[in-house]
Amino acid sequence: MTTSVTDPLISVVIPNYNGEMCLPVCLNSLLEQSYRNLEIVVADNGSSDRSVHVLEANYPNVHLIKLSVNRGFSAAVNAGIQRVLGEFVVILNNDTRAEREFIRELYNALRDEHSAAMAAPKMLFARDHTIINSVGLGYSITGSNHDIGFGVKDAPQFASRNWVFGPCGGAGMFRRSVFEDVGPLDEDFFMYYEDVDYSFRAQLLGYKCIFAPTARVYHEEGASGGFLPKSRNYFFARNSFAVIVRDFPSRLIFKYAHTISWEIAKRTLSPLLKGDVSAVLGLCAAMGRLASTLKKRRVTQAHRRVPDSYIESILLRNRSVVKEIDLRGRPVEGVS
Repeated sequence: MTTSVTDPLISVVIPNYNGEMCLPVCLNSLLEQSYRNLEIVVADNGSSDRSVHVLEANYPNVHLIKLSVNRGFSAAVNAGIQRVLGEFVVILNNDTRAEREFIRELYNALRDEHSAAMAAPKMLFARDHTIINSVGLGYSITGSNHDIGFGVKDAPQFASRNWVFGPCGGAGMFRRSVFEDVGPLDEDFFMYYEDVDYSFRAQLLGYKCIFAPTARVYHEEGASGGFLPKSRNYFFARNSFAVIVRDFPSRLIFKYAHTISWEIAKRTLSPLLKGDVSAVLGLCAAMGRLASTLKKRRVTQAHRRVPDSYIESILLRNRSVVKEIDLRGRPVEGVS
C-alpha cells in the first residue's frame, strides 16, 4: 500500500526489556499496518537476553536506542520520544500485537476530534480476544486508577468513541505537541502509574483523550515487565501516592479526603494481611520522596489551565467503572 501524501509521519516508541520472545510479534504487526508513513523506535532498557541481536539481525529499518542499564519504562519512552520526528507519537508495549488498521484508526480519531490530544485504543487480552484489558484510563475520587473495562467481555457499550481520562501506558497515541507542552514522563516512577501521572498532567493543561474503539490491539499481560507481584504492590503503593500528591487539586483532596485515605489504607494493608510488606515499603518510599514530589506539585499546579470543576467532572465516582464508560455527557468544551 502506498503512502498518502496527506498522511503525516507517525512515530511508534516501544520500550523494551528482555522482550526477545514477544518483540518480533509486536514489530511484525507494525510492519503490516495499512498506515505506511511510520517510523519505529525501540528503546532497549539494557536487556540481558538476545533482544538487541534479534533487532539488529532482523529489523534493519527499526531504529534502536540502547540504554546501558534498565532505567524503567518512563526513561525508555523519554529516550524514544527525543529521537522521533513524527507529528503523532504512539507509545506501545513490546508484548502487544496490533491489528492492521490500529495506527490508522488512532490517527482518524485525533484527526476527527480536534479537541482531543490523546487517543486510547481498544486493548484486548491476547489469550482471549473477547475480553477487554483496557479501553482507556479512568481515575476516581478515591485517588486510584482503573483500566476501564478490565476483565469484561467486549460489548456494544465499547463500540463508540467516548472521552476517557487518558490512554493506558501499554498503547496510546499522542499529538507531539503534548510532549512539548507537558514535558517528559516522570522517570522517578520507574514503572506503573507513569501513564496515570502523565494523563493527569495533560488534563490539567486542557489536553483531552478520546477512546477509539476501532483501533484494536492485543496484550499479553505481564510479558514485558519481568517483575513479581510483590514488586507490583510496591510500585503501585509508592506511585499512586505520588500521583495524588503531585496532581490532585488541593480543594478536591480535602473534599474527598475520607475516600482517598481509605483507598491508601486498603491498598497498603490488604497485601500486609497476606504477609506481603511490599506495599507498606512502597508507601514509606513515597513518604521519603515527599519533599521532591511537593516541589513537582508546585510546578504542575502553577501551570494548570483548567478549573477544579473540570477535573472533578472527569473523575470516576462509581466503583463499577464499566458503568461510567459513556462519558459523552461530561464537559469537554470551555477548557481555557
